[in-house]
Amino acid sequence: MGHRVSKHISRRQASNTRPAILLAEELGTPLNQFVTINFTAQGITDEDEIIAALDRIRARYARWAKAPGARRGGTPFRAAMIWCLEDTGHRAAHLLMHVPAARLARFRIDLEAWIEKESGRPIADGTLDMRPVYNVFGVRKYMLKGLNPAFCPLYRIDHVPQGEIRGKRFGYTQNLGPAECRRHGTKKPYRWPRRHAPAGAMAPA
Repeated sequence: MGHRVSKHISRRQASNTRPAILLAEELGTPLNQFVTINFTAQGITDEDEIIAALDRIRARYARWAKAPGARRGGTPFRAAMIWCLEDTGHRAAHLLMHVPAARLARFRIDLEAWIEKESGRPIADGTLDMRPVYNVFGVRKYMLKGLNPAFCPLYRIDHVPQGEIRGKRFGYTQNLGPAECRRHGTKKPYRWPRRHAPAGAMAPA
């Protein structure tokens, strides 16, 4: 498969993180869980397989959110997530996501099952880390540590290289994407300072 290779999270990708977090709060799906899946520890090392596995896990989460099932109970909700991939010798994904408290225990069980299905083996030590979020903007900074170094000072982030990634390395569920953030007003257009602005220019935040 032909995938673009990137070395950093881009400024454009990073610019929507704060608006997405604010929109998740506004929609009643605050990003309250931070999940790390270490694909290398689970024995999934091929780049294409990792991309496909993460896509399917994200899709399963969206279905799980929408249809909890009559026997399991729970209130349906619309999936809300910011995610990124990194390669620091271990290929891993970070998922900043919403999981209702009443469905949290079930989610971990199902997430382990999804990972086992993708790898064809029982969950391995070190594969899955899942913890509650107490400071969502602190987690945001952690996820952005692989930001292009030229822009790290804007976010008060110390750059930490996160390796080369083939394919998309950072993203959102559609309901938290830039278009939705602009529609809901959590993402404001960025206006150049007058002395620096090209004629008629207005760039995204």
